[in-house]
Amino acid sequence: MRLQGRAMAGWTTVGSSFPLELRKLNTLTLTLTLTLTLIFSLLTLILYRSNSLQMSSSRKPKVQILLSVDFDAVSGFLGTGASATTNLADYSSGFFAAQVGVPRLLRLFKKHGISSSVTWFVPGHSMESFPEETKAIVQSGAEIGCHGYAHEGSSQMTESQEREVIAKCVQLATELTGKKPRGWRAPLYQLRTHTIQVLEEFGFLYDSSLTHHDSSLYFVPRMSEPKAIDFSPSKSASTWMKPLPAPAARTPQTLVEIPCNWYMEDMTPMQYLPGLENSHGFVSPITIEQNWKSRFEFLYSEALEKSVEEDSEQGFVFPLVLHPDTSGMAHVVGMIDRMISWLKQQEVEFVTFGECAAEWKKNQYTYIAVEIWWGAYPPLAASNFLFFTNFIPFGPACLIPCEVYISKISKFGTRMPRRKAADRTGPVKTRSRDGCKECRTSRVRCDTAKPLCTRCREKGLPCTKNLVLKWESEFVSRGVAFGRAGVWNKTGASQPTHGSLSSEMHEWCPVPTISSWGFINSGVSTFAHPDEVNVDFDELNALVSVADSSNTHQIWSWLQHFPHLSELTTNFNPSLPPSLALFPELSKSGHGELFDYYLQQVCPRTTASSTFSSPFASVILPFCLSASPTLFKAIQALGACHWSRLNPSYGAIGLRYKSEALRDLRQRLSSEGSLTCSMDPEVLVIMIMLCLYEIVDKCDQQWTIHLKGANDLIRLRRKQQMTLSQSMAPSDPVTSFAEQFFAFQDVMGRTACAKEVLFGTDYWKPDERNIDLWMGCSPELVSILAKITDMSRTRRQHTSDADKASFSLRAASLERQLESLVQEVGEGDDEILALVADAKRLAAMLYLHCALYGAGPTTPLVKSYVRQILRLISDLLDRKLLVNVTWPVFVAAVELDPSDDELFPDSATESGSGRAIVLRSLATMADSTISNIARTRAVITKLWQTRDSDLIKGTALQNQCNDWEWHVVPISNAMSLA
Repeated sequence: MRLQGRAMAGWTTVGSSFPLELRKLNTLTLTLTLTLTLIFSLLTLILYRSNSLQMSSSRKPKVQILLSVDFDAVSGFLGTGASATTNLADYSSGFFAAQVGVPRLLRLFKKHGISSSVTWFVPGHSMESFPEETKAIVQSGAEIGCHGYAHEGSSQMTESQEREVIAKCVQLATELTGKKPRGWRAPLYQLRTHTIQVLEEFGFLYDSSLTHHDSSLYFVPRMSEPKAIDFSPSKSASTWMKPLPAPAARTPQTLVEIPCNWYMEDMTPMQYLPGLENSHGFVSPITIEQNWKSRFEFLYSEALEKSVEEDSEQGFVFPLVLHPDTSGMAHVVGMIDRMISWLKQQEVEFVTFGECAAEWKKNQYTYIAVEIWWGAYPPLAASNFLFFTNFIPFGPACLIPCEVYISKISKFGTRMPRRKAADRTGPVKTRSRDGCKECRTSRVRCDTAKPLCTRCREKGLPCTKNLVLKWESEFVSRGVAFGRAGVWNKTGASQPTHGSLSSEMHEWCPVPTISSWGFINSGVSTFAHPDEVNVDFDELNALVSVADSSNTHQIWSWLQHFPHLSELTTNFNPSLPPSLALFPELSKSGHGELFDYYLQQVCPRTTASSTFSSPFASVILPFCLSASPTLFKAIQALGACHWSRLNPSYGAIGLRYKSEALRDLRQRLSSEGSLTCSMDPEVLVIMIMLCLYEIVDKCDQQWTIHLKGANDLIRLRRKQQMTLSQSMAPSDPVTSFAEQFFAFQDVMGRTACAKEVLFGTDYWKPDERNIDLWMGCSPELVSILAKITDMSRTRRQHTSDADKASFSLRAASLERQLESLVQEVGEGDDEILALVADAKRLAAMLYLHCALYGAGPTTPLVKSYVRQILRLISDLLDRKLLVNVTWPVFVAAVELDPSDDELFPDSATESGSGRAIVLRSLATMADSTISNIARTRAVITKLWQTRDSDLIKGTALQNQCNDWEWHVVPISNAMSLA
């Protein structure tokens, strides 16, 4: 007790200070503790260094095998591989690639269990030409990348053409796989600066065409192309003595480059191509096998050396490029088999290009966060040491010299320790994620009071909120984190990132593919003006603009629709050369390429025949040999107007040529007189071109002005012939075609709007059953349509029973004529033309029942005809040959039942929405015809909106109008359905 008392007394006398003995003991204890800690940490560091060196010497590189196949097939001989000597033997090797090479390689990959780890770069031409083989590739689980459309070289195309090609490839690959492609390999490895920019715009993840490195991924440098030196005597040497420009800053859209070059592929050494100087074809596969193995062995040893030198895990990628027409050959496929087996023995990983690029890019944007605890003791701080905790490479607790790892420390961040809960005062302040805009802008915490937060109420602020929609898929495509997912959490537990789609996602039910053309817009004008069709509104606000393909960058591949003209594949170029001297007037205008565009692009879109050429070429072209400059201006105006759908700059050119042609035509009519001009067929041809210009441009009342003017001239000419010869003399081919053109436009347009007759039935031969190439049906069918339209205009004028009975007998007679109508194809067998003619006959039956018998969408017979028509249209869609079917599609579309849209409910194999087929057909026809599909689509969608509204409100027909007169006629004025 005495000792205890003395201790207490001593403690009390010194106040807050320790007794001298205790202070000495404390200092000794602290010094000993720190010394032992220092010794233990140094020993840990030495042991770690020793172990890390041993681990480095035994650490194996991470090797990823990137196996790819370029499915060029026939496309390789259409673009970069085309030459003057290309013949059927060359094309034959393309068929071998698809029909033999692809199945062999698929079996080989399946044998080794790597089918889903192979990347196939497939040109669009191969996707469409060999659908079964391409489908087998997709079903194997392989990744699909893009490889041009017809193996076009970047140096062969303009930037606009290349953009169209990439857009088409993305569209085809997306439709094929159900998801956007992530990879691109340029045909012949040809890339330019604008190519990379376009690929980034379309959201591509990687490219595999360059070789800045041979075994590592890298970001494609954003820099302009080097230019060749101009050694002209007038140039100073200082103009070219300049270094390469510095590359621009990297962005999240920057492409990842997976190296690729000629030494990684099979075709150059083992495929004999007569048209290429550097083609060998007879190199032994054993030689190539040894080359590949030697390259792999060097890269592996190099990675091992780096892992020891840099004390870090190393790795490399090993890309290989195969071609079905090369590696599919019997003497080569065995070598590929041996090579894969040898690679599998090296402890490697087979991955797709997309998986490799996504993993690599993700790692480039990953930053390690390390907590740094600064020593609280002066001896440690003074000894220039830092104390690291929770840093796995250095152990649970070890001391690292600052001068050694100062570069690593610069990447890390520091943060102050959080205040303990016991030390806090007042309520816990939490962040508000739904604060108002005003508080968030001022960086002030919002109490989220309703309807106004406290701060906004006191300061008189509006207290508004911003709603920002963010889509995870967009962030994933850009390679950035979606919000805070996977970036930070309070517990420190690892959370799955959303950098890529989870492999555990399952599709519980089939989700239909929704294309951009499947959206219909409704605005204020839809309800405020139910009888008006606003084409501009439909175009500007639709997700896909039928008329403005310059925004969607759709490729206009006319050969896709007209295979009989495929020999012009390598000859067509939108930057068309000037025309030959056959038409010397064109060289004076400065835009001779517009005439070539008319021949190559406009004319094929005017006939569905795959055997015969359009009369717009076969009749008009010979006539142009003796034509005046006015006709050429009109043709060039039409070509420029149609071309302006792709390139808006041609709109002004077309308008100028149209104005000049109109001015010349007016001067001629005023100087020569109408009677003289009516006898010259060139005047009618000029009016045809001007009429088509107005149809392609806006399809408004302007084209009917040319129709009425042509009608006046034709009647005047016929009257003059009757006066002179008292008989109708046979017309020349040009005049006959011109009369038929305007008469057909009149008949087909009047079926929709029911306007007064301009061209009577005397323009049609009732017994002519041969299908006309331009009309897509027989003159007899057109004659029946003209009679149906005339009867529909007088239907409500028949009040007596006798008139009604006579009307019914005439309608029944026309119905029997349609049922027994046989439309014959001329010389040759043209199945497509016959299908188009049959679709128009069925549409005529449907039109007759609606216009004369008062049938509507709910009538069973109408439903049957609609299904038959759309089944034919669907068949033509599958064949991608949709020309001259605007009128059948329109008639079927306007008579679709809004409450029963399923086309084939009883079929086990076919199903689909009628409206979807119509919209898809219209989107396809925007490219395949010269009709104004924008106007047609606007009228159809307007009518659908009206029917849907009537279905809800229960609106009934009024004033004894039938369904066609009540819904179709009021909104179909000045439509061109020919």
